[in-house]
Amino acid sequence: MEKLNAKKKIIKKIATKTHQKESSIKVRISELASNHPGLTWFSKAYLYAKEKNVNILSLIPINDRKNLPSKIEVERQPIKVKEKANKQRQKIPIIFAPYCDDLFVNAHFNELNKSIYYGCFTSATILSRKIIENRLIEFLRKHYSSDVTLYFNSTKNRMQDFNTILTNLQNKSKEFGPDQSLINSLVTRCHKFREQANGNTHSFFEIVRTKKEFESHNTDQIFSLLDKVTLIQPKKL
Repeated sequence: MEKLNAKKKIIKKIATKTHQKESSIKVRISELASNHPGLTWFSKAYLYAKEKNVNILSLIPINDRKNLPSKIEVERQPIKVKEKANKQRQKIPIIFAPYCDDLFVNAHFNELNKSIYYGCFTSATILSRKIIENRLIEFLRKHYSSDVTLYFNSTKNRMQDFNTILTNLQNKSKEFGPDQSLINSLVTRCHKFREQANGNTHSFFEIVRTKKEFESHNTDQIFSLLDKVTLIQPKKL
């Protein structure tokens, strides 16, 4: 009964957000089975909702969240430069979907997708860094609300720098038991990304000129790992 109610709520939310008929959404979710064999209904619904920029994570039963796909394949359209003479507004493809239904988070992901679509890869790199760093801070605040020094520098009255946040998370990884390898994998990729993004952020001489160069940062892998890490529940005191 719980899963049946969850399915109804998910269909209703997607319909409300996308202005589609519920019957059409059910068909589209079912069609995903041919491209993603072996997925559960909730995994297929999760993929479809992500593609439509709708967050349904909170509606999925906790036991089914662990089966969600770690990486979402979204059909990417070729990057084109919009001509000034073209007055018709073009639809920006969703390359990276927001991880939650929040006004400010949505604004950042919308800008990130626009930057990639229009070939502004240095901007996309800097935005990616901002999103990644803030998601890591959110994770530390969720699990260590009583130890603010992990993510906040009270002396300077600002958040810790990116490297310190990663180091602190790495030092805490053993506390996550079976999820330690997941934390370590995330931190390793973030350290590599940080080193590359620092030059793009702090130097006029570093420009990300091509899509291939941007994709070499493995931002998609980091975002996927962050989605997984977010599902880790804080320990009960």
